[in-house]
Amino acid sequence: MKRWLSNRSVLLLGVILFALGIAVASWETTKFRESEYETFTEQSLQLASVFARSAQVWLIRGNEESLGFAANLMLAGSGQYVRIANGNEAVLDKRNGDPAIEALDLELDAISSVDIEPSTTLNSGRLDVVVPIEIANQRAGGIGIVQIGFSDTYAGAQVRSHRLLVFGLTGGSWSLLMLAAILVMRILTMRSRLASIQSPESFNERVIRCGALEIDTDTCAVRLCEQELELTPKMFELLTFLARHEGKTFSDSDLLAALWTEANYAASGDVKQCIYMLRRRLGVACADPKRIIVNVKGFGYRLEPPTEAELRND
Repeated sequence: MKRWLSNRSVLLLGVILFALGIAVASWETTKFRESEYETFTEQSLQLASVFARSAQVWLIRGNEESLGFAANLMLAGSGQYVRIANGNEAVLDKRNGDPAIEALDLELDAISSVDIEPSTTLNSGRLDVVVPIEIANQRAGGIGIVQIGFSDTYAGAQVRSHRLLVFGLTGGSWSLLMLAAILVMRILTMRSRLASIQSPESFNERVIRCGALEIDTDTCAVRLCEQELELTPKMFELLTFLARHEGKTFSDSDLLAALWTEANYAASGDVKQCIYMLRRRLGVACADPKRIIVNVKGFGYRLEPPTEAELRND
């Protein structure tokens, strides 16, 4: 079976899924940030509008104590500064004590009667809300402003937490998908190997049959007429080599070069000794093992496939 899920394809699939996951996670966190800051802006504007209406009443009544108390309550929450101005004159200017906030220049251009809509400006770390109000006293009257700065710490923390959650889920999902792909690849590889091992072609490759002689190269088992023989590793190598080339004659030098490659001091006597011992083991199931491993005078040895009929006659 042709492998359709290779290491390269799994890696490519992983890169594509990772890039797609990052893109989706970035889009989702961007939408969440927009929604979170939109809600933050609406709530801040509502809170500033309520404060502005109350401040307008307190200014008309001259109740500066209530105005200051309400401003302090704003600063105790998410407010960073509260400023009420009439033209260039600051009626109230309270800040939370942060050096960066204390250094801010909060003066705005004078607001005309046309500019009566509240406005919001999102800066780094805060939201500036400006709400126009009518300020009237004995000296002058006109359009003033209530200017409040709200910290976006909570909204920013919500966005960061959501981003961590989304990217964590994305990374976890990607890891699970990659593990599943690797597991599937290994299962398919194992099935392919098992199928190749169990296939008739594979069986024919590992099992050598020469007449009544059967050699299993995987289990190193040798059977002659269904009788299992016990061979040493060198005997097994010699018999397997001759069986793979049945009918072909090999000299002592040929066998030394093929089977005794690591033995520097091996000689033809070692070949003859191994042939002799191998014939003795074959003699357990065959009366005349020289009919299996045949001597070719002046040339060497060859293996003749034994038949069960010939062995029974023996």
